Amino acid sequence: GEWGTGRGALARAIGLRQGRRVVEFDAADVVTDPRRPWLADLASALQEDALVVIRGADALPARTAVAVRALLHRPLRGRVALTGTTDDGRPWHLDLVPAGGGEVVEVPPLRDRPGDVAELVAVLSAPQLADGGTLRLALDAGEALRRWSWPGNVAELRALVSRLCTELGSRRPVTSDDLPEEMRRVTRIFTGLEQTERTAIRAALRAHGGNRSRAAEALGIGRSTLYRKLRYYGLRSS
Repeated sequence: GEWGTGRGALARAIGLRQGRRVVEFDAADVVTDPRRPWLADLASALQEDALVVIRGADALPARTAVAVRALLHRPLRGRVALTGTTDDGRPWHLDLVPAGGGEVVEVPPLRDRPGDVAELVAVLSAPQLADGGTLRLALDAGEALRRWSWPGNVAELRALVSRLCTELGSRRPVTSDDLPEEMRRVTRIFTGLEQTERTAIRAALRAHGGNRSRAAEALGIGRSTLYRKLRYYGLRSS
């Protein structure tokens, strides 16, 4: 899934549900923290009865990826979860895990599940409010949040919720006036059928690396029709 969709949170939840200790490794540390014995620490963790999460595994440097692949092809005591993006449609995980040895779980972007926004606001705000309540959304604010495209996914929503908790608490419902201006400006409301079509177009573009001609062919529509729909739905090809 895309950055900020909650891939790491899902992996941690799986480990906790299985009653396993969760040990996390960030692929970015290979570059940003070169003094850390990253591979040695990973090799040690893989021999524990734990869930080892490798965040951003698709961004591992080539030489490190080869070493990680060798580690994952050895007998393991625990389990491993790899997170990465699928924007270009490339099955990057196949370069790392043994054939048939893994299950792929796609975490959809928040813009493709607007019905989850209100529930996420409640879940994210509850730990931040001293009175044990949650943020309440007025009708106009709820509609604005459902219409927003959420380029930063759940991470963007989490930041917004934190700000609203600090500024408003649970004193009154959140209204559209409390939201950033760019969110208030979005006025287009898509029907259920339009949401389905918008999601299908996004999926076709992702599957074909942003190539509009190939995406149009896969959708069974002409390029000019696709261009018109991209403008209508406010989508970009990349």
